[in-house]
Amino acid sequence: MYPSNLESSKEKTFKALYFAAAKDATQMTCENIPMPNTTLTMANLSEFLAQRHPALKRRQILEGCLFTVNEEYVDPETIIKHGDEVAIIPPVSGG
Repeated sequence: MYPSNLESSKEKTFKALYFAAAKDATQMTCENIPMPNTTLTMANLSEFLAQRHPALKRRQILEGCLFTVNEEYVDPETIIKHGDEVAIIPPVSGG
């Protein structure tokens, strides 16, 4: 017999996508991050990521970033849920 809910056997995660300076600081383009035991909102995501990747805080990368959830810009009260895709987009300069 197969389990009726295969998802329940997996760890609950969200996917973080890192661009530009955030990619350089984390040395990765993306990662699946386990959901914390408390509610994770966009307002407290920066601190959560800085604890996970101290270089983000040291380089003050997160202060100017834009964030999306599932390819949509969101407000600070948005709750990150299992399976969400969160993009961390630092400001970039160009010419």
